[in-house]
Amino acid sequence: MITEQRKSELQQKGFFVEDMEKVWGPGWWSGNFRWMRKDSDEFQDGDTSDSEDAAWVDADRYAKELCL
Repeated sequence: MITEQRKSELQQKGFFVEDMEKVWGPGWWSGNFRWMRKDSDEFQDGDTSDSEDAAWVDADRYAKELCL
């Protein structure tokens, strides 16, 4: 889990979490979440996360790899 402060920092850098069921409909994507980044082609590719919190953790890991 990441702190609300870190989540806010990530949001300021354009990160957000998509509830894939809400966007793509029920069925295959139910219970799947992924991070995305506004105004870029960056998103959680491959494995999705099974919760919103897990997607934020993955976004944080990605941002740290890029030194953001």
